[in-house]
Amino acid sequence: MQNKNLGFNKEQLVVVQLSVPNTGRLPQRVKAGFDKAELFKTELSKIPGIAAVCASAHDFGNGGWTNIGYTDDQGTYRTFDMNIVDDEYIPVMKMEMVWGHNFSDNNPSDERRSIIVNEAFAKVYGWTNPVGMSIPGKGFADHEVIGIVKDFNYASLYTSVQPLVMVEDPIIILSGLENISMESSPIPKLMIRLKPENMAVTLDQVKESWDRLTGSEEFAFTFVDQAMDNQYRSDQNLGKIVSIATLLAMIIGSLGLYALASLAMQNRTKEISIRKVMGATEQSLLVLLSKDYVYLIAGSLFLSVPITWYLMNNWLQSFEYRVGVSWQVFAAAGGLSLLVALLTISYQAIKTAWTRPAEMLKYE
Repeated sequence: MQNKNLGFNKEQLVVVQLSVPNTGRLPQRVKAGFDKAELFKTELSKIPGIAAVCASAHDFGNGGWTNIGYTDDQGTYRTFDMNIVDDEYIPVMKMEMVWGHNFSDNNPSDERRSIIVNEAFAKVYGWTNPVGMSIPGKGFADHEVIGIVKDFNYASLYTSVQPLVMVEDPIIILSGLENISMESSPIPKLMIRLKPENMAVTLDQVKESWDRLTGSEEFAFTFVDQAMDNQYRSDQNLGKIVSIATLLAMIIGSLGLYALASLAMQNRTKEISIRKVMGATEQSLLVLLSKDYVYLIAGSLFLSVPITWYLMNNWLQSFEYRVGVSWQVFAAAGGLSLLVALLTISYQAIKTAWTRPAEMLKYE
């Protein structure tokens, strides 16, 4: 088994890749995989630690789904994604039907001629009520839309949700395509939803069932949440690098500012002494000694904020779904920078302001 990170306190979705003989055409291999999945579903349903099981040609976080290209009745070239699923896929994935109904094994025509589309598909084709409609292409086998599922992110968050068709029998779609692209294998995967209690025991029981049904085939599984997390690993690493670089820059800057403040205070010893003799209060001296640095920080922020906003906004543009860059972020960053700077120079400023004039002037 590949993963021992089982410290979860909620249901987890596990993907197990099925294997079928590398013989025959791809549609026949896919069908053989779903037949094999049915055997596993029957066996795994006996394990109390499993909440639900389904089968799907594609999973999440491991490459794009099958992309179909065709020319519609109006001569327009269109594309959409496709996934081959069983009748339990939508409830196991906890997807929401917004029109129509799910596939059902009790209705043989569902496997033979039914498809389910997502909201993005209906929007592209201008369907307000897609139930009973068919894809406007001459080559597709006889079919009809029986339902529409609420949009869900099955690809990277860098892209918007694309039009999607889900079928039980891929021949419906494959008969009318002109181009097909597959970034990941459509050979079915078992999608197993585990209950949070005793996951390690449940996975051991799944492996026992696997060994009993397959013999010597390797049992390998992945957690869906971890697979999806890996999609954004580079962004997470970038965040860590930026955080470390920011911390180092603050430390180096604070050391430099401390040295600069020390030198400035020494050069203004006579001035501060005379001001104190003339009646200046310690509070006014602190303001006097600190205001130059406040102006310096304000000038730095004035120059850096537009550049930072531009770079952050450009980076966020690479995500289809993103947060905005609000002024509160820059206000907080500016306030923090000012606080760090004032804390850095405060020791020298307070020390200089509190020193008695006689002690300072006797060395002048």
